[in-house]
Amino acid sequence: MFASTHHHAILDQFTRQAVPFSTAPGIRDEEALRRLVEASGAGRDDTVLDVACGPGLVAAAFARVCRHVTGIDLTPAMIERGQALADERGLDNVTLTVGDVLPLPYADGAFSLAVSRFAFHHFLDPGAVLREMARVCRSGGRVVVADASPDPARAAAFNRMEKLRDPSHVRALPLPEMVALFADAGLGAPAVTRYRLASDLDGLLSRSFPNPGDAERVRDLFRASLADDALGVEARERDGRIDFAYPISILVAPRGR
Repeated sequence: MFASTHHHAILDQFTRQAVPFSTAPGIRDEEALRRLVEASGAGRDDTVLDVACGPGLVAAAFARVCRHVTGIDLTPAMIERGQALADERGLDNVTLTVGDVLPLPYADGAFSLAVSRFAFHHFLDPGAVLREMARVCRSGGRVVVADASPDPARAAAFNRMEKLRDPSHVRALPLPEMVALFADAGLGAPAVTRYRLASDLDGLLSRSFPNPGDAERVRDLFRASLADDALGVEARERDGRIDFAYPISILVAPRGR
């Protein structure tokens, strides 16, 4: 029952977020996409699975350098956005499918690269999703996860804020917990790249759909964080605008034999 309720929350949020999320500067940022593709070691012979592919931005970035990219996402509106993007860019090596990620509907070892960006904090059981990604990745391939990774000391406050902003949020994992998931999935020790994704509070809230009253609670948390960085997002106020930077980690692990 809880999983069904959570699926409903995701579908509700991301059907409404499909356009604002896919057009947000930080989500579309070409430098961030380039960083992800380069960290993965992707090349022209790779077949890629993009797990919870959203509006297809990651799939399109990998399609420019790989043989084929398959994307799967629970939200039809996101898949529609992704297909429109692939058509607009003339990418004929992208296949996008509406579907759940537990279990992934693909054979063992079907891909050489399995990737997921900005989705793990929405999963009720991220470890199970990672194990599925490892299962469908062939021996010698790579498994890649990119997501917000709050400082352990600030993770509780960060996640409270994110849950208020987006009711489909579950929990962003601090980096040590993310690394532990890879070990539990039987993957090699991941190489880690960390960076900060710039955004602004008004823009963030404009593409979110919090419950009534929660947007102002989020604003209050950001205002309080200006003094002590309680959220771990390095918030700064300039001329009445609050800018900040999410902590992001990219983890890349080999799929051993």
